[in-house]
Formats: sequence, structure tokens, C-alpha cells
Amino acid sequence: MAQHRKSVGPFALLSCFCLGRFHLGQIGLGILLLLLVPLAIGAIWSLVDLLRSRSIVEEINNQKAAEIARQMGIRAKISVAKLCRRGGAGL
Repeated sequence: MAQHRKSVGPFALLSCFCLGRFHLGQIGLGILLLLLVPLAIGAIWSLVDLLRSRSIVEEINNQKAAEIARQMGIRAKISVAKLCRRGGAGL
């Protein structure tokens, strides 16, 4: 699980240069963002990403944890979000 988790720090740093979405593996969105930078829309979008960096990274990590849990066939009573907050201890 640790190899799949993303950190807020690198995402926030890369978002300053409109590259944060590449760090999350969202290549198409990253390319779109870079294409929109000359229109200033990309810069505004990156600023919003920077301000929401914690929630964006948590959402990506939760999606990845759910995907891994589905692949492993885990049917736990504890929600995936709780496992992620504990650092993926149950996965």
C-alpha cells in the first residue's frame, strides 16, 4: 500500500509549477492544465489545486485503497477511509 500512497508535500510543490496532476497519475488532466496556462486559467486552476491539496491527495489515496481492497476481495466492516487514516494498516 505504501508504494501507492501519494503525499501532500510533493503534490503541493508540483502544483506551484502546474505539474501536480502528473504526480497523481492524472496525465490527461495535467496536459490540459499545461495547455491552459497561457490563458491564465491553468494558473488559477493550479492555485485552487494548491489550496485544496490535502483533500485532493486524500481522495486519490482513498480511491486507490478501495481499488486495492476490491482486488484483494476484502469485505471488512471498517471503511476504507478509516484504514487510510491509520496509514493502511489493515491492507
